Amino acid sequence: MSNDARPIHALIEQYCDAALRKDAEAMLRLYDADVRIFDLWDRASVRGEAEWAPTVRRWLGGLGSETVHVTFENVEIRAASDLATVTAFVRFQARDQAGAVLRQMVSRLTWSLARRDPDWRIIHQHTSIPIDSQSIVPKFNG
Repeated sequence: MSNDARPIHALIEQYCDAALRKDAEAMLRLYDADVRIFDLWDRASVRGEAEWAPTVRRWLGGLGSETVHVTFENVEIRAASDLATVTAFVRFQARDQAGAVLRQMVSRLTWSLARRDPDWRIIHQHTSIPIDSQSIVPKFNG
């Protein structure tokens, strides 16, 4: 792992940790104030922290006693000076208090990052899932 990639891997770990702790504010600190989101759920496009924050707070605040375990798989990072991209498959697992998986899904994720000294911030996030063109259902969800 190159020195350029270490802080980006740390950002990924912070994202996973914030989700597990249901800490919306910690998660929101990973995003640039003017972030542009192409989300999988509900709205095609969200612009800025003011629009994104309610979605994150509703997601993490609505989990009740469940926890969400997030893992990044097949991560690819391209970094150059003050810009970087991350692509990955991201697994989201809702678990009960005993740790049993209640439901899960895998989505594709692309992040565009900008260095905001000294940290990286997410300036664009795009999530998607592949849809089978014949049956019009997701090709993977767990």
